[in-house]
Amino acid sequence: MCINLSWQKGVKAITMKEKSSFNLEEEEEIANYLFNEVKEKEVLPVATVKNSQFKIPKFEFSGACEGCGETVYLKLLTQLFGDRLIIANATGCSSIYSASAPNMAYHVAWENSLFEDNAEFGYDMKIADIAMKNRITTLIKDNISLVKKSEVKIYKDYVKEQTLENADKLLEIVDDTKIAELLELKDFIRPRSFFLVGGDGWAYDIGYNGIDHVLANHENVNILVLDTEVYSNTGGQSSKSTSGQSSKSTRKGEVAKFASNGKQAEKKDLLKIALTYPHVYVASMSLGANPNQAVKVLQEVESYDGPSIIAFYAPCIAQ
Repeated sequence: MCINLSWQKGVKAITMKEKSSFNLEEEEEIANYLFNEVKEKEVLPVATVKNSQFKIPKFEFSGACEGCGETVYLKLLTQLFGDRLIIANATGCSSIYSASAPNMAYHVAWENSLFEDNAEFGYDMKIADIAMKNRITTLIKDNISLVKKSEVKIYKDYVKEQTLENADKLLEIVDDTKIAELLELKDFIRPRSFFLVGGDGWAYDIGYNGIDHVLANHENVNILVLDTEVYSNTGGQSSKSTSGQSSKSTRKGEVAKFASNGKQAEKKDLLKIALTYPHVYVASMSLGANPNQAVKVLQEVESYDGPSIIAFYAPCIAQ
């Protein structure tokens, strides 16, 4: 038996049918209607648990395990910030279920780097974006005489501060600009939200040096740690060693698939280490425990002008 979804009047939202009775052409018609005819309506503030779910996610149809606790955070991230997202993804579970050929779960700018250097990789993306913004503002300053008098304030406001509001105003008029090179850089005008994403193996162990380097600087990048407290991508180790002696993110006493004797050492306190930098925003939370806090944390992280690190607890089938 399988589930049939239909919009036909008088038919229940979920009905059970024999698989052999399915009409693939009809199902394709339903799918095409849902994806092509159902549009978003910008009528509610997005920053609540309920309202965020009216936004079409830009992360969907991943290849994750049943009940994966990581994907809900990524889906919420795309619903809150949409096309402005730039994601650097460390190799691991989150890179595999996000982009296993030929499937790509994201509809935003996404790239995968090595296990050990993802933080530096994403940080360099931010530095490149800063360089492009500097080029745009320099072009405007050097060619302000070519701008219409009625539009000078819009250009100068953007030079002063590259906020989302100032960027959108500039984008409304930039197609008619006489600054030729500015049109070539049009895609870089809006501010972007940079998220460096990875699991506990990346953040607590192999990629930690890079994370520390990013936090030690002052650029506006966000580190999102999907903390399953086991090395999920290798089948559920006790985060490092099958003996349970040298793990980092697994809690003391925890039993995992390949650590049946229980973890003997304490969990590394990654966030307490991050707090030694006074300029870093630090947060930890669990969506299952407090969904409102999840939305609030992501909103605060994105609006904070500086480096941030958030550890999201994500239940895993390997636990």
